[in-house]
Amino acid sequence: MEALWRILTAIAAVLMQTFGRSAGQSDGLDGTELEILEAVMFENETKISRYLQKPSNVDRLFSINEMTFSPLHFACEMGKDKIVEMFIRAHADVNLQRKTGESPLYIASHNGHHQVVSSLIKAQADVNLQEVDGCSPLYIASQNGHHQVVSSLIKAQADVNLQRNTGESPLYIASQNGHHQVVSSLIKAQADVNLQQVDGCSPLYIASQNGHHQVVSSLIKAQADVNLQQVDGCSPLYIASQNGHHQVVSSLIKAQADVNLQEVDGCSPLYIASGKGHHQVVSSLIKAQADVNLQQIQGGSPLYIASQEGHHQVVSSLIKAQADVNLQQVDGCSPLYIASQNGHHQVVSSLIKAQADVNLQQVDGCSPLYIASQNGHHQVVSSLIKAQADVNLQEVDGCSPLYIASQNGHHQVVSSLIKAQADVNLQEVDGCSPLYIASGKGHHQVVSSLIKAQADVNLQQVDGCSPLYIASQNGHHQVVSSLIKAQADVNLQQIQGGSPLYIASQEGHHQVVSSLIKAQADANGVHIDSQEVAKSTFAVEEPLKQLDFGCSPSDSELSHQLHSALEQSGFTESRAALQSAAADVLQQILRSRLNVDNYFVVGSYSEGWGNSLTTLDGRTDANSDIDVMHLIPGREYHQKSLCECDGAPEQHELVNGHIQCSGFGEFSLGE
Repeated sequence: MEALWRILTAIAAVLMQTFGRSAGQSDGLDGTELEILEAVMFENETKISRYLQKPSNVDRLFSINEMTFSPLHFACEMGKDKIVEMFIRAHADVNLQRKTGESPLYIASHNGHHQVVSSLIKAQADVNLQEVDGCSPLYIASQNGHHQVVSSLIKAQADVNLQRNTGESPLYIASQNGHHQVVSSLIKAQADVNLQQVDGCSPLYIASQNGHHQVVSSLIKAQADVNLQQVDGCSPLYIASQNGHHQVVSSLIKAQADVNLQEVDGCSPLYIASGKGHHQVVSSLIKAQADVNLQQIQGGSPLYIASQEGHHQVVSSLIKAQADVNLQQVDGCSPLYIASQNGHHQVVSSLIKAQADVNLQQVDGCSPLYIASQNGHHQVVSSLIKAQADVNLQEVDGCSPLYIASQNGHHQVVSSLIKAQADVNLQEVDGCSPLYIASGKGHHQVVSSLIKAQADVNLQQVDGCSPLYIASQNGHHQVVSSLIKAQADVNLQQIQGGSPLYIASQEGHHQVVSSLIKAQADANGVHIDSQEVAKSTFAVEEPLKQLDFGCSPSDSELSHQLHSALEQSGFTESRAALQSAAADVLQQILRSRLNVDNYFVVGSYSEGWGNSLTTLDGRTDANSDIDVMHLIPGREYHQKSLCECDGAPEQHELVNGHIQCSGFGEFSLGE
């Protein structure tokens, strides 16, 4: 019994797989049910006869894993034709459906059990009884290519056009799967060759899509509509062209399929074949007089899409067929432009040879040379230059090919453009030159090439920023050195008065500052804009990390908190330096007025990080905290709690960097 249980469980799993169920632990069968299923499986006619003597057993439904079936269903599944005959003679319901609608005839047709099918048909089984998804016995037999079963069902007057819920007919599904014999039988039985499923796909469309040439030929011979489109407008010829099914394409063309029929986006069979690089298909379509200049809704032509994808053979065929090499998309992009953008050198060469306009610009003014320069396609750039492309042709914002190549650091392209006499000082609308943008991006090799080509090292953009200024701002030390060596003006200020030294100091670029000072940059000419200062940050975190003060973890944490607070308050390295200098000046003023040399401005203010002067122009605000100390020569200060001196001297507390002395208090300058 255990062995039988395993066998039946396996059979149940097969049954459930067949009908789209998932197998789990079988349950629900009693001993009698197991016995009868064993009898069906091993064709024990004696046991079956005894079982059928009780009328209630004939159509009894069994259940395994929520799947219901009768012994007749089981016999049809296993192809036990003698057992099926016994149930038929016992007047079993030959149309008894499972919960999911499968009848005995459906099950037998699904599995190709021809003799069982014949017995059921003879017993008047309903040949058109559908399961829950609308599939009929003829549909499922056609799907699985069971030719004999299909013939028997057709002979029994099965509806050859009965569609499932999503509109597929027996002919459609047989065509999809390439079952040529089944297709022939269905056509002979007058199946509708143009019956479409819900998406509008016909049997000819699906056969063309899948490249089933024999099926396509049979459908064409049966007068299938070769131009019947699905809901997106795709025709059989379009889909065959897309998938590169050359034989199918040839058959459809021979059957007078419209070679220029476009889908909803305007793509023709030639367009899609060109985009996919199906050279043989393209040749067949051209030979059939397909319009080589037919554009889709964005203006792309077959030549454009082939050029975009780099299909050189297809491009050559289209050019030979007199395709317009300058036909532009709605955005102005030409075949040469898109090939240049993508670096397809062979395609570019073919288009140039075919007299494509090398200076044809798209709507933003970008030329083929501009886009090739932008993307660093050196071979393409060389070919375009050789073809006399305008090396100074600017796009709408004034950027030239040399400018964009310099911006992106394409050194080889820059060299080729310079050699072709590109204007090294041609500025875009904001006044930025190729040297300016290369300096800002830190492209040292490009900067060197431009300097060597006599680019103006002091050419300023509209805000007055020079190449040296922008390189200093961004900390590009090598570029700064090259510009200084080329005699760039180290004191050339932008319109707000900022010099290269000022901006380098503000941004904390120490190497650049050193180079500028060494080049005699004027440190006194630094102008500070308080609003700009407020936007800056005080770059002290890394130096603090590198120093070992032996601080406790809590002290270190406090230092980081202090640093964070200073950053948020707008402190910068340059501001701190000026504040320390101002403290020295105030200390000298104090000593001069009081005629005392041992007064000192001390603490956070003199060290450059405490409360500061609001405007940094010598005026103090009401809340500035400036500590002044009068150091008395010879006096000793003993720290409370740490002093171990004899005689109990006066002791002082050290709090937050201050010595607490009797008779002195803290007050702000405003009090």
